[in-house]
Amino acid sequence: MLAVEWFLPTFDIIPEHKAFKHVKMRKTVEPVAMPSAEAQRLYNAVIAQIAVRTVREVFAIMSPDMVSTVVFNGHVDTVDPATGRKIQPPLISMRATRDKFDELVLTEPRFDPVASIKRHFFAAISQHPEELQPVEPVMPFSRADPRIVEAIDVVSTLDQRPNLLDLSPKAFESFVQNLFTKMGYETDQFRSSNDGGIDCMAYKRDPVAPMKIAVQAKLYTKTVSPTHVRDLYGTMQHEGATLGIMITTSGYGPGSVEFANGKPLHLIDGPGLISICQEHHIPARILGLGTRRHRP
Repeated sequence: MLAVEWFLPTFDIIPEHKAFKHVKMRKTVEPVAMPSAEAQRLYNAVIAQIAVRTVREVFAIMSPDMVSTVVFNGHVDTVDPATGRKIQPPLISMRATRDKFDELVLTEPRFDPVASIKRHFFAAISQHPEELQPVEPVMPFSRADPRIVEAIDVVSTLDQRPNLLDLSPKAFESFVQNLFTKMGYETDQFRSSNDGGIDCMAYKRDPVAPMKIAVQAKLYTKTVSPTHVRDLYGTMQHEGATLGIMITTSGYGPGSVEFANGKPLHLIDGPGLISICQEHHIPARILGLGTRRHRP
């Protein structure tokens, strides 16, 4: 899969006037304003054609054994009029497979790029590009992060039914990242930090409901403090994640559960973690709560 991030022309490329008319009585030529609905339709047609043309060029240049799928995210580089700050909202996003794209007859005069990519590739196109209304990318491009480190395979090196409390905190973070990979997520493991930051980011690539999950792992024998849950919620929002998940070898108190209630937070305790491991055929157990103590 090849991911393309493209910067589009801004909405002001659409002419302000639709036409000019000669007013015989006044002997003048006066402009006819472009209706807002038509301006929006023209702009979306332009950015859809850019997406189609770009995907076509990629498939034409790259061999099938190298690229079978193209993800196209189209942004505009502009300034938010409400804040005066620079922003780059995505206004179009699509994912096209080579087989499906080859079915398109691009030379057909009646070919409608907007309708076609929506129907065949579930493309998302801004409903109000003139207001810089963004769309949800089919695949986010926030993977180039200096915090990301190469993942370590902990699961395959585990002994028969290992005690997770025997792992180091760093190894437990890798174990959790491995677990999400086993569950079918794409993952990035982050460098260890003591600032309450996330340990792993998990991604679900779905054209209907894509997900970006901020994951925090706590190798604890004591109850997780509500402060850590609140920190995860703040970090999740800062990272633009759709869900925050905390996984611990211990448990949570009523304060943590109450705070997470009604928020996009999922708290997984020790028994829940073992249950997930069993479901995915990972031998693991938690022994010695109350006797071992790993400081965070």
